[in-house]
Amino acid sequence: MITEIETTDVVVRDGSTVCVRRTTSDDVDALSQFFHTLSTESLYYRFIGLPALTPARLRELAATGDDDAGMSLVVESAGRIVAFAGFYALFVVACAVHVPIGLRAIALEWLGWREPVTNATAIGIAVVIAFLGLRAVVAVFAG
Repeated sequence: MITEIETTDVVVRDGSTVCVRRTTSDDVDALSQFFHTLSTESLYYRFIGLPALTPARLRELAATGDDDAGMSLVVESAGRIVAFAGFYALFVVACAVHVPIGLRAIALEWLGWREPVTNATAIGIAVVIAFLGLRAVVAVFAG
């Protein structure tokens, strides 16, 4: 178990600061309070469905490992969580953007594909990666 979680203070548009850090197993109650303040519509769009936010599910969201540092981020202001970001969805989006760009360059430069075909193929690959990846995120987070 680690004794200190690395944090970063960020100045937001109104001049106030918030603290960004990785989740820990101690965040389950605070995450519960945060998610219960959100509207049904907001929860639906965050999880692409309406998950049962049980303590066990919230521990999964915090996704703590052996060092008690989770794979998600929380943003705190005035001692309470005001934002939550899971790394899985961010990773999927990053892959859906960057993989097709790299494959497009390979197809143009090495394979000699014509640009319209290459662009269409890259867009198709991006859509497939995003769809399958976000489907996996839904399976993990929304059960």
